[in-house]
Amino acid sequence: KGVNFWGPNSEYVISGSDDARIFIWDKKTTELIIVLEGHKSIVNCIVGHPHDPMIASSGIDNVVKLWEPRGRFPTPEELHKRKKKIAVIAEANREAYNAEYDTVETVCQTQ
Repeated sequence: KGVNFWGPNSEYVISGSDDARIFIWDKKTTELIIVLEGHKSIVNCIVGHPHDPMIASSGIDNVVKLWEPRGRFPTPEELHKRKKKIAVIAEANREAYNAEYDTVETVCQTQ
């Protein structure tokens, strides 16, 4: 799947997914901060606009979608609900990955 840096200082990592979603992480904290839904199938290509807060995505559904922020900033309660939903989506993807590939190993090195 496509992965890119995004933001005025490349402070986000954006990627497509097999589950038709777009994921946006904070590069510094690695926190998953936004999940965008709208495609009907796999999202293979994703790219951020170099100057404006806009993302273009496409996949095997033969549709190119343009994403940009709209509306007011969410309340703390809305942000909390979004984070809970993101956690559920992330866990479902982890479980699907583990089921497909049997095991997932994480290797960490400290210096």
